[in-house]
Amino acid sequence: GGAWYIQAGSFASEANAAHLQQSLAGIGGTDVSEIERNGKTWFRVRSGPFATRAEAQAALPQAQSLGADGAHLVKE
Repeated sequence: GGAWYIQAGSFASEANAAHLQQSLAGIGGTDVSEIERNGKTWFRVRSGPFATRAEAQAALPQAQSLGADGAHLVKE
């Protein structure tokens, strides 16, 4: 099981994450979550969930064109 997400980016700056979240608002549920990696706080921007990989894949070019250059799919 699990759902697919577009991981749009991770930022050290919460403001940068919020800016990308606003840019991606048209794709659907986009949220910012705080994560810890190697003792550092990052703000991760994700869109989803998408029910299938195909749905997430279809939305990926839109995310990239809206400023999430390094966007990729993740499954959780």
